[in-house]
Amino acid sequence: MDKITRIHIARVPYEISASGQELLHRYLNDIRATLDEALADEVMADVETRITEILSERGIKKNEVITSKDIRAVQERLGAPEQFGDDETRPGPATAAAPHQPRKLLRDPDGAYLGGVASGLGNYFGIDPIFVRLMFIALTFLSGVGIVAYILFWLLVPAAKSNSEKLQMAGQPVTVATLKRYRSTIEHELSRNPNVAQKTILIATRAVLLIIKLALSLAAAALILGLLTFIAASASFSLVEPFHSLVAGYRLDYVMLSLAWLVALSCVGLLVTALAALWSRRRELKFGVLIFLPLLIVSLVASTGIGVLVANHFGNQYGNGKTVKPLAVTSATSGPAPTRLDVSGPNLAITYVVSGQPLRASYQAPPGLGRPDVTVAESAGTVTVSGRNLTRIAPTCFGNLCRSIYLPLRVTVYGPVLTAVSDNGARLQIAGVNFGAALSVSATGNAGVTLDNDAAGSLTLTAVNGADIDAGTSSSSQAMVSADATSSIEAPVTSNLTASLPSACPTGQILSLNNEPGQTTVNGVLQTPTTLAANNCVQPLADTPSAPPAPPAP
Repeated sequence: MDKITRIHIARVPYEISASGQELLHRYLNDIRATLDEALADEVMADVETRITEILSERGIKKNEVITSKDIRAVQERLGAPEQFGDDETRPGPATAAAPHQPRKLLRDPDGAYLGGVASGLGNYFGIDPIFVRLMFIALTFLSGVGIVAYILFWLLVPAAKSNSEKLQMAGQPVTVATLKRYRSTIEHELSRNPNVAQKTILIATRAVLLIIKLALSLAAAALILGLLTFIAASASFSLVEPFHSLVAGYRLDYVMLSLAWLVALSCVGLLVTALAALWSRRRELKFGVLIFLPLLIVSLVASTGIGVLVANHFGNQYGNGKTVKPLAVTSATSGPAPTRLDVSGPNLAITYVVSGQPLRASYQAPPGLGRPDVTVAESAGTVTVSGRNLTRIAPTCFGNLCRSIYLPLRVTVYGPVLTAVSDNGARLQIAGVNFGAALSVSATGNAGVTLDNDAAGSLTLTAVNGADIDAGTSSSSQAMVSADATSSIEAPVTSNLTASLPSACPTGQILSLNNEPGQTTVNGVLQTPTTLAANNCVQPLADTPSAPPAPPAP
């Protein structure tokens, strides 16, 4: 039975047998006896570090037992004291003492400008690190992957921290002799003065790296500003409808705001720690990731859960037509059913539904929307729908975001079959209606009219002053279209098309064809597929022959 004693090797605690301790003590004393006094402490520290690495390779971790067999294995790896006498301490090239071993890919912190990636790759492939740096710079400017590749190497490849790892990185066997030579010659290796070409490349590389670091820092600063803006937006959302009533209904308004702060601040923390690591080469990046990344994940998961809860509540409380409210309809006459529809007003989206019942109208009123100033009136055979000051009914939140959510106001009008439609600035949709003999549609003032799967014997479409009419899914026996250079019309499926268009369309094609009519007339001239393709105001069918190239100018 052998007595067990506790020792420390390079500050790592172990248990060691008495025979092993005696063998190790004698071995370390023999090594120190061969060393110059000036280098003795440094070399012995390197030797102890290497001993812990060899023990780890043998599966012996801290607080585990070391035997005399393990010490003999260490001696075989490091070499016997008689193998590294005074002749080994003479300065000289480190590569001349022992055969090279397979190089180990590690980052080189001694030759690092940023993370030691280029120096480590240069050592691994046996080339000057300057060329590796130039390669990363070229990849950054040519495709942008240089920065990504550098960061991946930085995160995935460990740094050579001990002298034994630095020898492995250079392909040197790690023995007491090589550790002695490393200590005695490293200052000489690092003090060599580069030539003029190397100095020029070195200065240029440092300048480019500085520019890249500045660009990354500016991008991170802009992102931090955006995250802080996100916090302000979150606070704004929590105070306006419909967000406030939804979240406050579960008493989660302050919770949501706190989670928004956590998400933004954890992202800011990650960016700040990354910038600190970028400029100071310290290890803040690892600690920042360990602290802020879990915080970010937890806050995102919690925000997602609350978001799903609120979305379900919104659907239950306001879905299935629960936000539809009626609009008052005024009628000045009791005569025949109206045949004309006039709509006007920006921020108004109207759906017209043909119905055999009396004229009526309704609108979508999501929570937080004010009472709209919309008039629906019937007089002299005409239904008039107009909206005024609709921007005032949308709640105010961050910028114009709420306005884009609530507007345009969606209005549905139920009435009889029409023969004429006039639209000034509103969005109008009529779907699935057979208008019978004829329908006339006029759009102006940035209006938008959609005829979806409608039919009429004769269809007249007029668009001016930035309006657009889409009748591409509708059909008629004959169609007459008219548009100015600021508007657009998608023609219906027809066998006879008559178009009145500008002589030239500097803003592009304003008439689109969805079929090849049996007869097409543009500005009084009967067209052929070739002349249609040559007209820059018309977008012909995809299989219509292209116009021949224009002859060169004389």
